[in-house]
Amino acid sequence: MAVYPKANYRPLGTQTEARLAKKHKVILHTMVGSLWGTDSYFRQEGFSGVESHFGVGGDGEVLQWQDTEYEADAQLQGNDDCISIETADHGPEFPSWSGSNVPSWTSAQLEEIAQIVAWVCKTHNIPCVLITDTEDSTKGVGYHRQGIDPYRTHGETYSNSFGKVCPGDRRVAQVPKVIERANEILNGEESLSWSEDLTPGTPGDDITPLAHSTLPETWGRSAADLLGYAAAAFAWLRNTDGVTDKVFNVDHVIPSPEAFYDHSDTNTHWTAARYLREMWEMLASLATLSDRMDALEAAIHGSSVDEIKDLIQQRYDAAAAERAALHEKLDSVSTTLNNVQTIVSNYQAGDIDETELVNELLRRLGELATSDAEGN
Repeated sequence: MAVYPKANYRPLGTQTEARLAKKHKVILHTMVGSLWGTDSYFRQEGFSGVESHFGVGGDGEVLQWQDTEYEADAQLQGNDDCISIETADHGPEFPSWSGSNVPSWTSAQLEEIAQIVAWVCKTHNIPCVLITDTEDSTKGVGYHRQGIDPYRTHGETYSNSFGKVCPGDRRVAQVPKVIERANEILNGEESLSWSEDLTPGTPGDDITPLAHSTLPETWGRSAADLLGYAAAAFAWLRNTDGVTDKVFNVDHVIPSPEAFYDHSDTNTHWTAARYLREMWEMLASLATLSDRMDALEAAIHGSSVDEIKDLIQQRYDAAAAERAALHEKLDSVSTTLNNVQTIVSNYQAGDIDETELVNELLRRLGELATSDAEGN
C-alpha cells in the first residue's frame, strides 16, 4: 500500500481498480468544486465511477482517495500510468468565478501540491520535471489539458471533452513553481516553504536596498532577517510612506505586493516566505532594468547635450517622413479604389462594354503600381 503520510486517507470502498501497470506521470487537475463537495461526489459511485488519487483544498487540507499502487479514473487513456491530484477552486479561499476563469492556487495549495508531488516522485521513482507530451513512455509532472484536444501535442488522450481547460490558465502558469518547490523538498531545502508562518524581523539600522549582485550572500541569514531586508528594499524602491512600518511591526499582517499597487487580489496578505520569494523576483527584474539603463548611458557617454538633441531630432524627422509617405500612399490607394468602383458601376449600368472595363481596370492598377514603385 502506498499512502501519503500527511493525507487524510479516505478510500472510496472495496478496492476494485486494477493495479497501475506503470507509474510514469503525476497529473494536476482542478475540481470545479470544493474539496469535501468532490469527496461526496466520488462516494456516490465509489471505485466504479470516476476518482482521483489525491485532493487538495484551498486551505491546504489533503485527502487521499486511492492507493497510488492502483489506478484512478481521471485521465481516460492515461489511467494506467498516471497518478492524479485534484485541487479545489471553490470555497472561502477563492473569489467567485465562472466559465474557464479558474482562480490561482492558494499559497497553502501550492505548498501541499508540491509536497505531494515530491512524495509521489520519490516513492515511485518519477522524474520531477515538466512533461511536454502525453506519450505512454513519457515520465514527469504535467497537467490535465496536456492530454486534451486541441491542447494535446501528441500522445494519449486524457479526456473526450474538446477544449476543456483543466486546470485553467492561472494554474497552468503556476505548475513550474510547483515543480521547483517539489525539487527543493526532494533536495532537503525546506527552510522556506510557501505556507511557513514566519514572524517578520526588524533588520536593524541598516535598511540599504539589496543589490542584485549581493542577493545570494544573504541566504546565510535567517528568514526573518532576509524578509526585513527585502521589505526595506521594496519600501525604498516604491518610496511608499508607511510600508516599512507595516512590514516591520509584528502586530501587522504582511500585505501582498498587489495590495501596495492597489490591485484587486483575494490573497491580500501572504506568509513571510511567499512575500520574500516575490521580493526576490522583483529585485531581480529591477536589476535587469538597471543594467539596460547603464548600457544606454554608456552608449551616449561623451556626447554633448546638443549632439544628443540632434540625434533625437533626426530620428523624429525620419519617422515623420515615413509617416507622411505612408499617408500619401494610402491616399493614392483610396483614390484608385474609388475609381475602380466607378468603372464597375459604369459597366453594370451599360455605359461601357466588357473590353473597356478590362482596359480601364488595367490602367488604374498600372497607375497604382507605378505610384508604389516611385514611393519605394
